[in-house]
Amino acid sequence: MSFSDILARACFSLLCGAAGFAVFMAFLNRALMFIVDNRWKKHVIVAFFLLLSGGPALASFAVQFSPAWMAPVVVLAVAGAFEIHRAWIRYNHRAPKPVRLERPVRGRRNPFTTTDTAIAFYEVPGADWPEDRLRVVHVSDLHVSSNLPEGFYRHAVEKAAGTEPDIVVLTGDFVSRAPFIPMLPAILDPIRGLPSFSVLGNHDHWVGADLISSALREAGVTPLANNTAHLCVREWNLAVSGCEDPWGKERWQPSAMIPGTLRLALTHTADNIYKLSAAGMDAAFAGHYHAGQLRLPLFGPLVVPSVYGRRYDHGHFLVNGTHLFVSAGIGAVLPPFRLFCPPDVFVVDFYGASAPA
Repeated sequence: MSFSDILARACFSLLCGAAGFAVFMAFLNRALMFIVDNRWKKHVIVAFFLLLSGGPALASFAVQFSPAWMAPVVVLAVAGAFEIHRAWIRYNHRAPKPVRLERPVRGRRNPFTTTDTAIAFYEVPGADWPEDRLRVVHVSDLHVSSNLPEGFYRHAVEKAAGTEPDIVVLTGDFVSRAPFIPMLPAILDPIRGLPSFSVLGNHDHWVGADLISSALREAGVTPLANNTAHLCVREWNLAVSGCEDPWGKERWQPSAMIPGTLRLALTHTADNIYKLSAAGMDAAFAGHYHAGQLRLPLFGPLVVPSVYGRRYDHGHFLVNGTHLFVSAGIGAVLPPFRLFCPPDVFVVDFYGASAPA
């Protein structure tokens, strides 16, 4: 075999490996990441990685170039088409970026941002809303564990409380393991006394939904499950609805719309955004994705546990009239660190048509 034949075979092998990796990433985001956490999960993921990525690369040595070389090209072309489609939808659902972003100042050469909690401030005007500002603070994915000190989690909640919110919303995954549930009341103590509402995430349902709901109530937080809470804050009439699909015991059903009410939806995963927007929600708050947790400069995240892939990985979107806010969350799991992806708290100011003072 000549050198050119060896080089061609190596390039074909790389092409097959890249195609297999594209299939693996699609399968990882849309299926493997939804497996219940257990000691076998990471082994299953590694096995699929070797099967879908390494398998085609090795198999390429046993086949002839023509017409087999077309298969990985077709796979990569389909993957590219899906990515273009995703980018187009994301562009059409773009919404204003934060008006202000507060985050710790650190060296540019340090990519690890595990404890660099940022606060992103957003403004959302509405023609029929009161002029008096309503401030909603969004905290998600604490993932309390031994990976980080208890003080880190409490400090993040203190930063959220320090923004002087009118209402606090928490969108699940409070712990990674059941032994850490008793720590929640102390960690959430800074928001005690504020109107606070929550839904549970997949990890919460996996480790013990009833125990976590009890700890939240002890901290003064109201678990909504798939129910709706009605309250008044100054001139604002609010309906705060929970949606715990697909992990909740019952399927979510939209509640009746009340004219003159600001409708807020809490959901752990932004995958629910289309049914929430169809139900007429003014805004929806979600987490779950961790903004990828590991992000590459210019490209963004590789892993986003969503049936829509990277479509709504992080930030502010406007989906069929509903403002969607997807937080990067606070904690970090599997792996227990963040890369170019700081944890964050969202502060969203709703107000009438005229700009706030």
